[in-house]
Amino acid sequence: MEIILIYNSKSGSSNIITKDTILKKLMDHFGDKYKINILDARENKLKDHIEAAGKGNIKMVIIAGGDGTISSYIESIINYKLTLGVIPEGTFNNFAGDCNIPSKLDDALKVIADNNIIEIDAVKVNDKYFVNNSSIGLYVHSVKIRERNQEQYSLNKFSAMLLAMVRVFYFFPMVYIEIKSKEFKSKIKTPFVFIGNNEYEFDLLSLGARKSLNEGKLYVYYSKCKYRFCLIKIGFKALFGALKNEKDFIAESVKEFTIHSKKRKITVAADGEIFKINTPLHYQIIPKAIKLIVPKK
Repeated sequence: MEIILIYNSKSGSSNIITKDTILKKLMDHFGDKYKINILDARENKLKDHIEAAGKGNIKMVIIAGGDGTISSYIESIINYKLTLGVIPEGTFNNFAGDCNIPSKLDDALKVIADNNIIEIDAVKVNDKYFVNNSSIGLYVHSVKIRERNQEQYSLNKFSAMLLAMVRVFYFFPMVYIEIKSKEFKSKIKTPFVFIGNNEYEFDLLSLGARKSLNEGKLYVYYSKCKYRFCLIKIGFKALFGALKNEKDFIAESVKEFTIHSKKRKITVAADGEIFKINTPLHYQIIPKAIKLIVPKK
C-alpha cells in the first residue's frame, strides 16, 4: 500500500518545514507499513501517478500546503475516491482551520495517523472544483493587482494584497450579472458575488469561518451597494454580526445556480486562485464528495 505526499516547496508559510522533516515524521508514524511517495505540488502529476500506481494501491493522499494547493488536487482526489490528509503549510489555511486540523506538524500527523474519516462537500463551477469559496468582482481585481505588486515591488503576499485592496476600493469596479436558481432570480449591478461551500459566519470572533462543511448547502452572498460608504457599512456590520437584517447584503441558500453575463468569459476566484471561465457560470454543491481525515471529537 502507498501514501502519496504532495509537498509544496513554494508554500507561503513563514515557517516552512522541509519535505525531509515531514517524510521522517511520516515514517515515524507509519513505520514500514506503507510506501511513501513524494510529489512536487508545482508539477501537478497526481492523476498520472494514480493511474500508473493503480488506485487500489493508494491508502491516502497527504497534502502539505495551503488552500490553493488543496484546490489544485481536489478534482483527482474526488474522481478517484481517495482519502485526503492535510498538513497546513500555506499562506492561507482556512480549509484546515474550518475542519479543526491543527497547524503544528506533529499534531497534524497524529490526526492523519488516527485516520478518523468524515465525508465533506465540494463545489463545482463549470468543470472547476473548490473546497472553500469562489467570488467575482472586488476580490478578483485585488488578486490581479496583488500579483503585479509582488512582481514590481518584491512584496510578500500579505503586504501586496493590502495595497491592492486599497487601490481596488478606490476605483470600486462593478459587475453586471444575472443570477438564476430554482429558489430565486436576480439581475444586479454589484461590487462582488461570494459563493461559499456551506454557510460562512459573519461576526468578530468567527469572521469568514464555517461551522460545518457537510450540510449540502451552497451559499450565495452579494451586495446591492452602489457606493463605497455602503460597503464600509456592511463591513462594520459583518464584524459585529449584524448583517441578518441588512437590506443591502443578500444571502441565499441553494443547491445550484447559474450566473449569466454579457461577457463571453469572466475572471473567477476559487480558493484564492483566479481563472478565466466561459459563461454562463454554473455552480453546484457536490455533497459528501471528499473523504477527509479530521481530529476525533
